[in-house]
Amino acid sequence: MTKEAWADKKQVYAAVKESIKNPYLVYIVCSLFIIIVSGAILFMVLVGMIRIDNESEKQVWIEVNSQILNFFFTIQAIIDQPKRLQLLIWTIVMKLDPYYYSANIHSYMPDILLLPSQREDSSQSASSPSSPTQMVHVEEEVRSSFVPPLFPFSKWVFLIVLLNLQCFFQYPITIAMWGWATNPLDRPKLIIPICLPLSFLSGAAGGIWLLMINLQNKKLAQVQTQ
Repeated sequence: MTKEAWADKKQVYAAVKESIKNPYLVYIVCSLFIIIVSGAILFMVLVGMIRIDNESEKQVWIEVNSQILNFFFTIQAIIDQPKRLQLLIWTIVMKLDPYYYSANIHSYMPDILLLPSQREDSSQSASSPSSPTQMVHVEEEVRSSFVPPLFPFSKWVFLIVLLNLQCFFQYPITIAMWGWATNPLDRPKLIIPICLPLSFLSGAAGGIWLLMINLQNKKLAQVQTQ
């Protein structure tokens, strides 16, 4: 083995060792593995790739794997909801102090910059709940690194609503799945067919949108460095 290959191997080992120290990252990796396996089993049972002649046994397989998927989706919604709800609240009260709440949103989501193009005058700033020290800190932070382009406020409202809807639509699914876990045949017929696609579409649209914004900002940052 060459020295370069050995060095690369040591770097990979060090990265894996460092990642293991992060409990949340370990949870994400394990949950993704379980979701992929359970989702694959559920899909194969539904389409007949796994043949189960006994109908009651087939329903047990479907129910167990559905409960596993629902558990991890619910846990992730509970984890994501406080941050997303906080961002939504800051968006609602944005007019009270645009600079302060824009800076808070930017600190949670570095790719989103909602700072107005013009600062308020000194009299307005004096009555604002944000302090001059906080404003200076925000300006220094923005100047010290890549500054993403201003993101339209209307689009941001739509984006943060989508991300919150993903969590909100998950909760009725959880109630239906856990409330009738012992008797799934009596489960309300409309909750899951309505909420599941809406939750999935909201999360997918919001996630892909954030990914596109991140990729665009990375390209702009590379152009600026060149």
